[in-house]
Amino acid sequence: MSKMGRPRNSAGVLYHRGRSDLWWVRYRSNDGGITKESTGTTNREEAERFLRDRLDARDEGKLSAILAGKKI
Repeated sequence: MSKMGRPRNSAGVLYHRGRSDLWWVRYRSNDGGITKESTGTTNREEAERFLRDRLDARDEGKLSAILAGKKI
């Protein structure tokens, strides 16, 4: 992958939910389902990094392990 990361909006989206300042992400999993989760940050750059990490984990087949270990 290039140093620039992924093109925006190609596989995931950053957005605000309601009146919250926290960034949320929405992306497609390998099985085609849509996953939504909070990044836990108000900083857009950190949220973009969070989304890139999730997409990288998905592409490497590690996403299910990450999501299984996350407290809901």
